[in-house]
Amino acid sequence: MGIDYQLFSLVNRFAGQNQYIDYIAVFLAVYLIFGFAILILLRINNKKLLITAALSSLLAFESKHLISLFYFRPRPFMDHTVNLIVNRLSDSSFPSNHASVSFAIATSIFFYDRKLGIIAFVMAGLIAVSRVFVGVHYPFDILIGSIIGILSAYLSYHLVKYLSKNKKIRASKWPN
Repeated sequence: MGIDYQLFSLVNRFAGQNQYIDYIAVFLAVYLIFGFAILILLRINNKKLLITAALSSLLAFESKHLISLFYFRPRPFMDHTVNLIVNRLSDSSFPSNHASVSFAIATSIFFYDRKLGIIAFVMAGLIAVSRVFVGVHYPFDILIGSIIGILSAYLSYHLVKYLSKNKKIRASKWPN
């Protein structure tokens, strides 16, 4: 038994023990990602943030699909008896799309607003851990997904910065 499965078991063993904790975990795992829309709407006047977040999310999301073409990792419930408290998914477990997209958005927000970015990172962390808790990802899926998201945001941020600085995008359209 590998360390990834041992860590998974350590977190997932608490699923199905308390209905209220399960409800919270399902909310975090499935629906909290939509909370990022609220965080971004708080900064709707910052077009650079909006473009960076959209671009980094798309890059992170598509990275999972590209990786899945070459590597398929079964979800934990396909190979083990787990406490599964959400619907079964049949796509590859690796890397976690929820982790990659949530960390891409959190990092994008952090580049433009540190305080809001910290809240976004907490949300991304809750989403990531809850995906293990509910039984659909191993911790390594989450770790790599998070790294992909952070790198996607880093690349997107610098691309937007470059394009706005070099007038590839009209500077008059950008707020300071």
